[in-house]
Formats: sequence, C-alpha cells, structure tokens
Amino acid sequence: MGTNDLRAAITVVKRSSASIMGKHASNTPNSGTEIIVKLSITDWHAVMQCFAKAVARKGKQNIMECRVGCGACCIAPSISSPIPGMPNGKPAGVRCIQLSDTNRCKLFGKPERPSVCNALRPSQEMCGHNAQQALAHLIHLERATTPNT
Repeated sequence: MGTNDLRAAITVVKRSSASIMGKHASNTPNSGTEIIVKLSITDWHAVMQCFAKAVARKGKQNIMECRVGCGACCIAPSISSPIPGMPNGKPAGVRCIQLSDTNRCKLFGKPERPSVCNALRPSQEMCGHNAQQALAHLIHLERATTPNT
C-alpha cells in the first residue's frame, strides 16, 4: 500500500467524519505536496482499519508475518478501545500492558483483543525492514492523524 492509498483512506474518514458532524468536507487540490489531515482517535482507528483492508486487498504477497520482538504497533498508536488492564485504552507512545517482555501480544487470538488490533496486519509498507523503521512509521502516522489540542 502506498502513500496514495493511505491518503485515500484518510480522505474517506475525513469525509465520513464531516458528514457525521453535519459539515461539508472540502477537497484540497493535490499540489504534489503531502497533505496531512488531523483526525480524532476514533477516526485514527478507522484509518488503520482502512489501511489493513487495503493491504489485504493487494494480496498475500504484501502481507507478512509479525516480526518477532517488534511490538511497534502495540506502542506507537493510541488505542481508544478498552484493553484488559487498560480500561480507557492507551495513549500514543505508551507500551500496551498486554505486550509481553518479548514484545508479543498476550491477547493474540483471544476475543478480548481490541478489534482495531485484529484488523491491523503487518505489511512491508507499515513495518519496514526492522522494528525501528516500523516504530518510526507508526509514530509518523499517529502524529499526522492526531487532532490539534
């Protein structure tokens, strides 16, 4: 999945959020520069679900196994859904309480695992070549989609 796919997912969420709030989402012409849309935490999860679905649509050649010892997707993004041991979810940059000492999800395959976590699938675009690249990319996405406070 490339940058254009992610921008499309953000645009869909932006339009969806605007229509829910009764506002008209304007289209910003693409001038060749990166457009960053600030999203609510709920919309961030919708973007991540769109991202996961788009990656899955590209075919299995783009899907990879979760990198042992990485854990970037359990640290970088905020999660608004309740997590066992974190009833209010978790803020961005905070290690999930369900991440083991070896950076594996303790809830993997269990029904109490948040749906946003189930929807997110590792891919070369998201994970890069190592844990540091994955963390840097996910931190960038989190910052790019965090609403101004």
